[in-house]
Amino acid sequence: MKALITTLIAVIALAAPGFAQTVDIVCVDNGSGSITIRYENASEAIAGVSLLVTLSGGDAVLSACSDAGAVAPFNANIDYWYTTGGTPDLAPPNNGCPVGDSLVAGLPTFSATTFAISTGVLADPPAGAASGNGDICTLQLTGSTATTVTLSDDIAGRGGIVTFGASPAPFTVSYPGSSCEVFAVVGCPCRGDLSTDGINPATSGDVTFGDFNYFLGQFGAAAPTFVISPIPADMLCADLSTDGINPETSGDITFGDFNYFLGQFGSYAPTFVGPCLP
Repeated sequence: MKALITTLIAVIALAAPGFAQTVDIVCVDNGSGSITIRYENASEAIAGVSLLVTLSGGDAVLSACSDAGAVAPFNANIDYWYTTGGTPDLAPPNNGCPVGDSLVAGLPTFSATTFAISTGVLADPPAGAASGNGDICTLQLTGSTATTVTLSDDIAGRGGIVTFGASPAPFTVSYPGSSCEVFAVVGCPCRGDLSTDGINPATSGDVTFGDFNYFLGQFGAAAPTFVISPIPADMLCADLSTDGINPETSGDITFGDFNYFLGQFGSYAPTFVGPCLP
């Protein structure tokens, strides 16, 4: 079985000089830690994909194989079968996940902050992913703080993005923007920093009783539902936590957000002046 998978890896890594195929690889933030990796402006059909994903600056990780899924027609998840063995199944959801270790063949160690995207197209009759634009895979990351997702060439030598045809060759790959961000607090430079409190202006970079009292007053005005939706501009930094119903930055403010503020603010005793809430 390992010999078969090694052969598939070798096919993905085929290269021939003299070609000028090009493709752009981009990262799209879907919200709540979900990202889609896409190809755009591919000059030819695509046979295989290998690229590197690096998560930095926050706590987001890829927690498990099941949190990564290739998008049709990418159905040959090579590193998954290298690790698990058995007879490859090309039909989702039984075809595993499109990720690999950043340095060697096989799946990465989860939870992963650096890993490869490793997938390809096997079809009968033979075909590749259409030229132009399309999705490669979707990743559901786990975390809570703003994390940068950076895409780059796969340094493990799997072959990069490879064309489909009689003489497969690597694309010249570009990464427009090179990265996207997950778990970002949109429109809020400092979580919990809400108001002018007589000492520190709103978004001053710290959190005080003034901010907490402003939250309390606005939240009390939302009785009897105690849900603020949509969020007004002066409350953007109050959408703070997972409350059992709505995820962080979900677009409304509930008891979950208020209780999170109260719990975090309590740790600022005895001065009750502290940095932006985590």
